[in-house]
Amino acid sequence: MLGILALLACPRALPPDPATPPAPAPLAPMVSPTPRLLVLVVVDQLPIRLLQLPSELYRGGLALLTGDEAFVSTARYAHAITYTCPGHATISTGASPSVSGIISNDWYLDPVPGTDSIYCGDPSLLRVETLADQVMQAGGQVAAVALKDRAAMMLGGPRAQLVSWYDRSQGRFTEPLAELDLSRWMSEPWTALHPDVYQALVGPDDGPLESDPGLGTTFPHPAPDASTFLVTPFAGDALVDAALAAVERQHLGEDERPDLLALSFSQTDYIGHNYTSESWEALDGMVRLDASLDRLIEALQDRVPGGITVLLTSDHGSFPADKLRIPPDAIPNAANQALASAGFEGEVVFESPSIYLPEPLRGDPALRAPAATAIAEAVAALPGIAGAWAWRDTPVEGPYAEAILQSVDPQRSGEVYVMRAADALYDYPGAEGRGTSHGTAFPDDTDVPFLAWGIGVAPGHTSELLDVRQIAPTAAHLMGLRPPPSSQGSVVTQLLITP
Repeated sequence: MLGILALLACPRALPPDPATPPAPAPLAPMVSPTPRLLVLVVVDQLPIRLLQLPSELYRGGLALLTGDEAFVSTARYAHAITYTCPGHATISTGASPSVSGIISNDWYLDPVPGTDSIYCGDPSLLRVETLADQVMQAGGQVAAVALKDRAAMMLGGPRAQLVSWYDRSQGRFTEPLAELDLSRWMSEPWTALHPDVYQALVGPDDGPLESDPGLGTTFPHPAPDASTFLVTPFAGDALVDAALAAVERQHLGEDERPDLLALSFSQTDYIGHNYTSESWEALDGMVRLDASLDRLIEALQDRVPGGITVLLTSDHGSFPADKLRIPPDAIPNAANQALASAGFEGEVVFESPSIYLPEPLRGDPALRAPAATAIAEAVAALPGIAGAWAWRDTPVEGPYAEAILQSVDPQRSGEVYVMRAADALYDYPGAEGRGTSHGTAFPDDTDVPFLAWGIGVAPGHTSELLDVRQIAPTAAHLMGLRPPPSSQGSVVTQLLITP
């Protein structure tokens, strides 16, 4: 297993053009039989290094999905905005944010300082069809269950028969799974399963860059309550309970029409943001995820006699936490100063990665271009910023140009796109200098696992760097369905069993 996992860490060079879809390949003959149930698993914030780091401890689902019976590869996001909502939307549609319309977790249509942003957690904001749509058009059932609302909505799309997520304000899943009893997962402290191994892998517990989410920064952590539940691996166990309840409720896998179960394990994201991916908590979370996935797969195999297929990926990676920190107000302050120095009035609104100009500058190209250019130049000069691009009015150039163009939308994006440097992280109020994050076009953020196992999957591994936009069309092909019509990726034919 270690040898196969090591391959995941190999691809590091940037592709020549991350925006160009893979060259269409002739489809292999349709797999027969097709799975009765395809299980699409997203592990929120799973950098390649974290999957690999505690791999010697895997005995369950992750061992299966990285073992000799699985297809093991690495996929890269073609877009630069590696956030939760754009990532999940790309997985479900096969399309970049510039096509799907999901350009970030939040954005503005009327950017006035102090006004509310538009939150991406509304599936009607998707401009294109999803894998779930293809399943339903063929008469199948779809259940999308997640720990984050936006993850469930992007995976299920606007028409899934069952969509549910964990509501931390209520301490339960939303309808129709609200009656699910989660008390057993909130009754025990969180202890480290393999402290000696964790010590050998990442050093002492309670690293200096860890942020306290309300559970402390050393093991053992107290039993969580509703508000801290998502920062523990027990939330992943609860998600498995919810997934199995959804399967039973919707009778998934019970007839010949293929069904879709889409899941998103977000506890890894909350653990990573607070404790970093190089912590005992992150390692223990992966070992416990391995067991959670094992319970899920075994239960589904028992329930679905026609067989299942499992695909696992992530919405983004993350950076190690020992980075330069960019203060929260550095970018808007620099942008406003540049605006004033250029003779323009008003203040910008910054919602990463976009800087929105004030009206009337936004609507007048003659005013917009010099204002945006002045801001881009000032922000790009800040420590920790890789670049800032006035993309509406000037050519976007450089090695990340196409990734940025895949991330912006004329109706929803601001006038200046900002990307932090590889040696920097944004600081957040209350956690200055601690924790980690993501959101760039660098490989630590863009490169994620793409693992497959089950009916129709040819075991093996590849060092070829795949494209995340290939996941939706490949999943559709395994189910005997057409790909989402706006998908920009081709089917991964080397994954398929052929006669």
